[in-house]
Amino acid sequence: MDSSLTASLLLLSVVFMQFVSAADQNNTPINVKHGNDVILPCEDPDQGEITVIEWSRTDLGPSKFVLLYKDKKINPEAQHPSYRNRVDLKQMDKGDVSLLLKDTTTNDIGTYECRTTTGKHAKKLISTVSLVVSEPFPVWAIVLLVLLVLLVLVAAAGVSFYFWLRWKLAQQVEVKAGVKSVQLPCRTTENLDRDVRVEWRDGWNRKVHVYQNGSDQPDEQSQFYRTRTKMDGNLLKNKNLSLTLKRPTYGDRGIYSCRVYNRDGHVLMKKDIWLKVKAGTDQEDTDG
Repeated sequence: MDSSLTASLLLLSVVFMQFVSAADQNNTPINVKHGNDVILPCEDPDQGEITVIEWSRTDLGPSKFVLLYKDKKINPEAQHPSYRNRVDLKQMDKGDVSLLLKDTTTNDIGTYECRTTTGKHAKKLISTVSLVVSEPFPVWAIVLLVLLVLLVLVAAAGVSFYFWLRWKLAQQVEVKAGVKSVQLPCRTTENLDRDVRVEWRDGWNRKVHVYQNGSDQPDEQSQFYRTRTKMDGNLLKNKNLSLTLKRPTYGDRGIYSCRVYNRDGHVLMKKDIWLKVKAGTDQEDTDG
């Protein structure tokens, strides 16, 4: 009685393990990158002699297989055309009939089913595999990225050329740091009326000096230059828009622009001055 009970429990455990093994193969998710090869797992827990192997995809219909193994060979005539010469059995050893799928594409996405027939049982479903193929980086996106990079490079080159040309064409004024003052020259041939606006700006676009309505406008001036600038008191008559910068320092070097606007805000003229401030004896002049 005990031996019979033991044999029954052993049989039940074997059946249970086979059930668990088969269940583990169901709904297996597989992820692969576009263009790579992938193995879809399938292993018959009975490990008997397998006579027929069917790999199918649920959305292709029953008439065409991903792979059909019968009469000890793969039957290409039964294959769906998209899988010919792209699939093979990994091995046929101890019930392992996993499928090798080569050069995957997004067209291979789907649910795959593996069925086998052996001398012990009729055709049965062994495993179900959900294959997900990640899409490649689209060609249009690559082209767009290249165009954007080229656009950025062209824009950067354009900006660099603009500043190079501005420095090249600017009138140069050279002075030593620590002198009492330096004059940045700017004259015009335009007839200036009382509504004219004159702005001096530095390379950081800070307002160095502003003249409008017949007088200076210190409230518009950058704090960095406050009390350090002066213009001709009779500039409307003399047409001399030059700027005197007091106590120039090494930090004052750079491009300064003189801009003249009419009452409507249109630019009548613009002139650039490149101020080169030579450092003191203990500091090297790096302006070249």
